[in-house]
Amino acid sequence: MNKDNLFWGVVFLMAAIYILMRSVGMAPDVSIVRIIIGLLCITGFIKAAIDLEFGGMLFSLAILFIVFRRYIGLESMSSWSILMAALFGTIGLNMLFGDHASAYRNRKRAKRYGEQFERQQEQPRLLRFKYARGTYCTEWIV
Repeated sequence: MNKDNLFWGVVFLMAAIYILMRSVGMAPDVSIVRIIIGLLCITGFIKAAIDLEFGGMLFSLAILFIVFRRYIGLESMSSWSILMAALFGTIGLNMLFGDHASAYRNRKRAKRYGEQFERQQEQPRLLRFKYARGTYCTEWIV
């Protein structure tokens, strides 16, 4: 069983339960479109957090806050201010942790696709990947 299939299976089961609860009047007064957008934003946040992508994490949270701002008490904030905060937060986190996140993603990609790491002895800050195709990719780590 694939992890994505498991996750999406649970999401669709929850959607089915919500539709049934709403039809008998037991669900809260939130539209199904908002719930679908919320589930997509939560999914995007989880996938971005697994890959350590700051833009995906912050912008999915920003869209989630924009969609549900009436319910969480952020009615006075404009959509643009929430999006600008997500943009500046993304820029700041990438400036602080971008190299480490990039190295993490490269190591994860190498594990996933069977690539091999080789550290150069003469330049310890240079990371070199050997792909299964026989090609090389080098990346500087600060």
